[in-house]
Amino acid sequence: MRALNRSRRPDEHGHKVWPNSFLLMDYFSRTGGIEKKKMIEIGSGWGITGVYCAKYFSAQVLCTDIDAAVAPYAQLLATVNKTKIDFKPLGFADFSLAKLKGVHTVFGCDMCYSESLIQPLLDLIKQCSKVGVTQFLMSDPGRWPFLDLCKKLKFNKSAHVLSWERVNQPTAQGFVLRITF
Repeated sequence: MRALNRSRRPDEHGHKVWPNSFLLMDYFSRTGGIEKKKMIEIGSGWGITGVYCAKYFSAQVLCTDIDAAVAPYAQLLATVNKTKIDFKPLGFADFSLAKLKGVHTVFGCDMCYSESLIQPLLDLIKQCSKVGVTQFLMSDPGRWPFLDLCKKLKFNKSAHVLSWERVNQPTAQGFVLRITF
């Protein structure tokens, strides 16, 4: 990681692992149901949660981020963890129905940090519902754009916001938005 940091710098917010990545890893470890499934991590940054799912659940994971400069970080984490992920530089609006077809779970961590991201995420959730994605998950520490997104989903009976806390090191607390289709 140090060598990568010396040779490049991600443009967006992919300069570190965000705490709520561990929150969603804890959620997956306690709830399961993703064993050997096809998954997409959106806004993945270094892809630590996707690498976790690939390693511990044998999931087929595509990590995506608008910043292509984070791809080497995600690949390095996969290599160190003796697992495999794929990476594509994609933003939320880049997902067509064809790219989502056959995917079981779409998930992301710490990625609804700006009001400008709410509508693209709502549009992506709509795409997921159309194509047969089983679930959409997002973790967040509770920033107002995330909470606003959740309010916009309140009429969706399959959308649930769970208060979640990871007590193991590293600790994390916040919310998990789970939408089933």
